[in-house]
Amino acid sequence: MNFDFHTGNPGLKKHLNTAGSINLSIGKIFSSKLNRKLTLLNLVIFSLLVIGVAAWNGIILYQDLLKTKKNEIRLHQLGAKIIYFDEVLTMSARLAAAKNDLAWEKRYQIYEKKLISTLNEVKQILPVTLAKRFIAKTEEANNRLVTYEKQSFTFIKEGKPEVALKLLLGKEYKDQKEIYDQGIRNFIDQISTYGAKVSQEIINRLIWFSALCFGVFTTAWFIALFSIKKHYLKRMTVESDLIQSEERLNLALDATSEGVWDWNIETNEVFFSPQWCKSLGYAPDEILPHLDSWKKLVHLDDMPELIKKLDAHFKGQTPFFEMENRLKTKSGDWRWNLDRGKVVKRDESGKPLRMVGTGADITVRKKAEIALKENENLLRNIINNTTALIYLKDTQGRYILINHQFEKLFNITNENTRGKTDLDIFPQEIALQFINNDKKVLDSGTVMELEEVALHDNKLHTYISVKFPVHDQNGEPIGLGGISTDITERKEAEEKLKSFSRELQRSNKDLEAFAYLASHDLQEPLRKIISFSDLLGAKKVNLDDQARNYLTRMQNAAAKMRILIYDLLDFSRLTTPTKPFEPTDLASLIKEVVDDFDDQIRKLKGKIIIATFPTLNVDRAQMQRVIQNLISNSIKYMKKTIPPVIELGSSFNDKTGNWEIRVKDNGIGFDEKYLDRIFKPFERLHNQQEYQGTGIGLAICEKIMHLHGGEISAKSQPGKGATFIVSLPKTPFQRPL
Repeated sequence: MNFDFHTGNPGLKKHLNTAGSINLSIGKIFSSKLNRKLTLLNLVIFSLLVIGVAAWNGIILYQDLLKTKKNEIRLHQLGAKIIYFDEVLTMSARLAAAKNDLAWEKRYQIYEKKLISTLNEVKQILPVTLAKRFIAKTEEANNRLVTYEKQSFTFIKEGKPEVALKLLLGKEYKDQKEIYDQGIRNFIDQISTYGAKVSQEIINRLIWFSALCFGVFTTAWFIALFSIKKHYLKRMTVESDLIQSEERLNLALDATSEGVWDWNIETNEVFFSPQWCKSLGYAPDEILPHLDSWKKLVHLDDMPELIKKLDAHFKGQTPFFEMENRLKTKSGDWRWNLDRGKVVKRDESGKPLRMVGTGADITVRKKAEIALKENENLLRNIINNTTALIYLKDTQGRYILINHQFEKLFNITNENTRGKTDLDIFPQEIALQFINNDKKVLDSGTVMELEEVALHDNKLHTYISVKFPVHDQNGEPIGLGGISTDITERKEAEEKLKSFSRELQRSNKDLEAFAYLASHDLQEPLRKIISFSDLLGAKKVNLDDQARNYLTRMQNAAAKMRILIYDLLDFSRLTTPTKPFEPTDLASLIKEVVDDFDDQIRKLKGKIIIATFPTLNVDRAQMQRVIQNLISNSIKYMKKTIPPVIELGSSFNDKTGNWEIRVKDNGIGFDEKYLDRIFKPFERLHNQQEYQGTGIGLAICEKIMHLHGGEISAKSQPGKGATFIVSLPKTPFQRPL
């Protein structure tokens, strides 16, 4: 870079050395002139030479001066941009937090790039010393501001706009903002000081060089240069201020998307800025610069209010004009516009002559306001049409709002409840209940569900109340809200159900006791029948074949009756309280059961395959009974042509969270349409002659599974065997004793 802010043009020293040489030459020439009586022509030629050298150096210094002022003006422009871009970044972050709208982050990122580009340009123009001083004072503060602002966007993305806004309005952010702004202001002040200093240095050198070269022309040249300096600096200052002002206005209008209008009230000529036209979808030349063009765009419903406000401002009743109205766009849609303006010129009588203002697109905001109003109406309708009681109180327990259901049940209006407490509305005992519960909610700071009672319709009603604290934007509690639902009918139904359940339990116990006693009492006469029939059969009595047949059938029937009574006793005992469940190794339990069937399986040339099993919380004796019944069932219903193969295994069901124990066989199987019958007491799918048994074994298994909090099911097809599945909970289950 040829331009140096501190020393001017790099060739300046060379020019100064040349001037020194010329000065020595002048002395020699004049000495020679006096001694040798040089001619006037030589003096003229020498003077022209001196003037030429002086002019050449003057031109170079003047160019340096121009470049200095140009850089000074540019630095002022860049300083204004830095201030503006920084304000845009701050406002973008705060607006994003205030409106919970991440669309502002895009604007933030655009202007952040512009700010970085502007700072880099400043570093390129500034002298090294001044650049380091500027960076040292502003860079650290700027980095902290960027960190806070980007952190605020992170909070907004996490759904915490209030935290983001609090961060951007906090003291630490403001302190760093002040440090940064002060650094920028100092930088702008130093630019002016350094510019003036360097300009003065160049001019002083030019004056000194001129005095050295021209001698008698020193005064004239000094006066001329001083006049040039004063005029030039004044002109450059004015131009710099004008450029900065124009640039700031354009940037501000571009950032806010506002258009400008300028109305000549006498002629009704109106200047519409390109941005104003663009906001409605028009090119600048598509809207005539006249008031009639504007009137055609304004919504007819808005015109009366607009004229009223304009007239009030013209009469001086308002300091400025402001109106929200609708304007028709080129596409035919209506856009909400915020017009602000002010009369800037009046005649001697006070009649307005000229008015200037801006127009801003507020369509998004108005739509949001309309949507918010609709949502408020919807919420109000929901609140007032629900059967629940909805209310809002302040922290002192004074009512702020109640819904229609509250008004209806307690015969009080919303207006009459405002400012009143529960003690003013309800009996003391009920009111104190509400007050104590409200205090619990406010003290805990959390949502609570409480059961409360209230008196209306001449009886006490039970309510489930969901109460919650209400906070302001700073998180401070400002009141309490509540939603109370009448559960009186449900409570009454629950009481009836409990009463029915108690009665059913009592009836079941009576029935179980009866079954137990009945089966127990039946054993005595049955034993006598069996004993007498055995005695009769043992005596050497001459019985014919028919009598002998009757005796045999009687003994068989008695034996079946005894088995049936034993099974009935077992079934009734299952509901009798036993010891608590204990962790049981099912692998060892099943092995013990299988060992009991070892001889029977060997005779049938069959086999039992055992897999791995877990340890579960069960009644060991009852679980043994289940496995015994299932294995016995598989052997009983084996195919006559092939040996039985019984497989026992287990697996964990992720969907139900239960362990499943499977007993699979290769027997005759059954049709699954009878699945609901096989677990009922005394239900049989085959006649007594084919397969003996009472039909109560699987019913006992199902009863035991019920007592364990589990269940039993089966899968089968005729001729393809059956698989019985016992499902037990993984977590310990304990039935009541």
